Amino acid sequence: MPFFPSGQAALILYGGAYEPAGPSIANLDFRMNNVATNALGDGTLLMTTMDLPAGRTISTLYWLSGTTALVNGATPHYWLALFDSSRNLLRQSPDNTAKVIGASTVISDALASPFVTTYAGQHYVGIMVASGAGTQPTYTGFASLTAPMGLNSVGGGKFNGTSNTGLTTTAPNPANPISQTNPVPWVGVS
Repeated sequence: MPFFPSGQAALILYGGAYEPAGPSIANLDFRMNNVATNALGDGTLLMTTMDLPAGRTISTLYWLSGTTALVNGATPHYWLALFDSSRNLLRQSPDNTAKVIGASTVISDALASPFVTTYAGQHYVGIMVASGAGTQPTYTGFASLTAPMGLNSVGGGKFNGTSNTGLTTTAPNPANPISQTNPVPWVGVS
């Protein structure tokens, strides 16, 4: 089980034959992915929680795109960000105005600079795509993960959902409270 309802930390360590190359820790077991897809809201921050150990250097964030690829319009923006449990910005990848996000692909982006975690427990990975009047990509996740488990929060914070809207170049600090949504995207770090 990737997390515990009591809020106790549980890490999904990576490196097996059935897992994508790159991430060393992920929020959920990749093999549990049931290929539910959902569109990323244009300029909307999607945040999902994951447990991280203290003292871990994080330099790259990962997520799994869905069956619809990104088609950039005239003014696209894209970045990933790492937040603490209070939704304070820790690091962001550079804004990418020409990002290629293919369909059904593990996407990775380096943070602008590495971050060393200062506590063990809940952190958030944020995904933001603004296609600039193009086609928004979808993300692949775990459909209705919270419904069968009876959970809508972990450790007092929302497990997954949307936050700020109307974003372009920069992650908010702090991010707005999260509005719970499904499916839950698979995310990882290294």
